[in-house]
Amino acid sequence: MCGFIGRISKMSAPSGDLRRGLPWISRRGPDSQRVWTSSDDRVSILFCRLAIVDRDPRAHQPLTKADAGVTVGLAGEIYNHRELRGLFGDYPFETDSDTEVVLAAYVTRGAEGLNLLKGMYAFVIVDQRSKKIFLVRDAVGKKPLFIARWGDSVFFGSSLLPLAAVQGPGVEPDVSQAPYFWKHTFIHPGCSALSGALPVAPGQALELDWSGSLVREARCEPKPARLYNGESLNGVVENVGSLVRAAVERRLVDNPTPVALLSGGVDSTLVTSIARDLCARDPSLPPVQSLTLGSLIPFTHDERFARHAARRIGTPLEILKPHFGTLADSILHALDLQDEPLGMPSYFLLERLTSAAANYSRILLSGEGGDEFFLGYGRAADWTGRGGPRVDPASCVPCGPNLPAWMSAWARETVTNTLVGHMFAKADRATAEQGVELRCPLLDWDVVSYARSLPFEMLTHDGVSKALLKDQLKDWPARFLERPKAGFTYNLRWLWGMSGYAGLRENIDSRAVELFGSLVPGPLRRSTSRWKTMDIFRNFREAWRLLAWSCFCRRFDRARSAT
Repeated sequence: MCGFIGRISKMSAPSGDLRRGLPWISRRGPDSQRVWTSSDDRVSILFCRLAIVDRDPRAHQPLTKADAGVTVGLAGEIYNHRELRGLFGDYPFETDSDTEVVLAAYVTRGAEGLNLLKGMYAFVIVDQRSKKIFLVRDAVGKKPLFIARWGDSVFFGSSLLPLAAVQGPGVEPDVSQAPYFWKHTFIHPGCSALSGALPVAPGQALELDWSGSLVREARCEPKPARLYNGESLNGVVENVGSLVRAAVERRLVDNPTPVALLSGGVDSTLVTSIARDLCARDPSLPPVQSLTLGSLIPFTHDERFARHAARRIGTPLEILKPHFGTLADSILHALDLQDEPLGMPSYFLLERLTSAAANYSRILLSGEGGDEFFLGYGRAADWTGRGGPRVDPASCVPCGPNLPAWMSAWARETVTNTLVGHMFAKADRATAEQGVELRCPLLDWDVVSYARSLPFEMLTHDGVSKALLKDQLKDWPARFLERPKAGFTYNLRWLWGMSGYAGLRENIDSRAVELFGSLVPGPLRRSTSRWKTMDIFRNFREAWRLLAWSCFCRRFDRARSAT
């Protein structure tokens, strides 16, 4: 949902047309593609817009307030933009867009005004009068943002490959990231797949001068609506309920066809239930539609729980059977939507689900984030630091409010690097690259701030993981609330294996096998023509990682040679 790239040049006539990056980012913004350039040609932005809030062409981006000399490009959404409008005095709004609220916040209050914004976002502000450029990413970090220093220019944007397409020769993959990728299936969220490029960290606001040099780095973080103040357990349960409800309500605004992804888990069930209730009470909102991914065997695994949840909530449920066509072609298409390589098979299933769900709405509600902020994985005791190894804080990217001291090493890794590098990256590439916006109420700033401020004993009262979200569904049966996670129910290893993994071997790049070297299982180090079907079956996850990196190599080759 929206994407942009930009460049800061030391000369007024830089080489390399910014539009060379358009084929690599246009899917994120099918409604308009525009280039803005500063009066001296030193700074330029290419913006591709998915028009959600105010679809009028006047709201197309980059958006400029000419008399102030300020231009903004915003990917994402500011969920409190309507309530903020009254704070900016006599600012003459010309659109109903949330992007113009970012403009107003900066023009009337300077960089400090950006701390008022609550939402999921990555944006650039160019101030021609003061010769400053700001790159800002929201404090949870749901949307990607990169900065790269190549040649005599500084590049920035939502994706790396379009930047490589503009720069061309001289950009190289960062092969030092290979071991981390092989172990975790994603690039460490504090690094990038390309040398000379880094992500802007969640909550980071970078101030650059007109040559692209870093002037100042600050934390951009809004004030939360509420923090724990010693209230009783009943009070905490009530507060969590009201905060989650407000978060869902904000995500029903500018949402003409509410659609919820309903897996039948606690998180998606809670979000769908609240959405259904809010839509039923507001005559201006249509009923919420729920969607779930069908099982290979009907009525099994998650599907039956999703059916139960939909019946109990009272919302219509569509069972989506994603079209695979030729399975290898579908997999290659999904991998080609990625920017940096993602090596988890679940990405493909999310991409297929999104592709099918896009026929219902361009906006999808999800329960993403409940496990990480309300401690839903594993046992409650796994989250505490008792007897656990120490973790270097520098190895964990910031994600949301500060981490509590009681968190174990595993917990810290889960709620920072894994959440940002795995979950957010997977969700962004599977949705935004298909022109779909994913809204996640449980990642709302007010919700996560309150959750992060709570004592461990409140979050897991009675020894129950994700207790405070389950409390919101207290009338639901225990067999529903306490069932083990099933996850996506398509088993790719078996499904693809039925064809002998047709299309896999010929799409493995030898550079990937050579790069990972001894990390690759012995049977997969041989020439791919000698890979036996049983070797792939037994080492399917490793074969998938090789395929993901191979596809990245080919995408990078195409981008770097773009003309």
